[in-house]
Amino acid sequence: MMLDLLLVGLGGNGWTLMRKLMPWGHIHVAVIEPDKIESSNLPRLVGTTDQHVGFYKTEAFEAVFGYRFLKKIQSKVQDCTENFQDYQIVVGCVDNNETRQYLAMACLYFKVPLFDLGAGIVIRNGQVIFKGGQIRIQLPGEECLFCMGLPLPVSDRKRALRRAAGYLDTGDPQEEIHWNRGEEILAVNEALVALALPEILAYLDKGTVTSKYIRLNLIQNQKEFIQTTIVPNCICQVEKQNKVYIP
Repeated sequence: MMLDLLLVGLGGNGWTLMRKLMPWGHIHVAVIEPDKIESSNLPRLVGTTDQHVGFYKTEAFEAVFGYRFLKKIQSKVQDCTENFQDYQIVVGCVDNNETRQYLAMACLYFKVPLFDLGAGIVIRNGQVIFKGGQIRIQLPGEECLFCMGLPLPVSDRKRALRRAAGYLDTGDPQEEIHWNRGEEILAVNEALVALALPEILAYLDKGTVTSKYIRLNLIQNQKEFIQTTIVPNCICQVEKQNKVYIP
């Protein structure tokens, strides 16, 4: 059976994941990625060279690996009109919480599974205090990314829902997340995708996952499988999941 997957983001995690997905010929991948390659991207986009600078990441991936995406969408996910319900699964490989928030609410609304991958190196006072990432899995009708700790949106309308749900705004953490430390971040991407790929394949095959929240700490060489629960006053429950999507 052919399976259609929507990948959002073709940066370090998305590029690495696509390299691993290519052998699975029964999985067709559509991708949303508006960005072009910059010189700073090259160390973590395996196979690219200086000649690919200025190429759309989608075009460069196809050129490097001879792969053909089911569909290439070269606009921000917030601006595209793609129907999430056309896909068995959405995988988010984005590097900012604003886009994560959008994906979380859209997948809640359309009742589509969302696998969210995030990786980075956190530095405080010049010292690396964390190197790793997390895989958070939002399944229809179950715990959402907001239940798992993703900050709720804070635009005017969304702020009102946030207050109604009992959340308090907090300041930004005093950490710096680095995405462009060359081969060092590529190693993080590789390790995170090695954890995520079996979960994605298992869900597509059997509809099951090992854990909905997996945290990878490469400094301590730890994999944490974190228990999650639905937060009763979370945004996903406030709107009963049939009205949670907010443009």
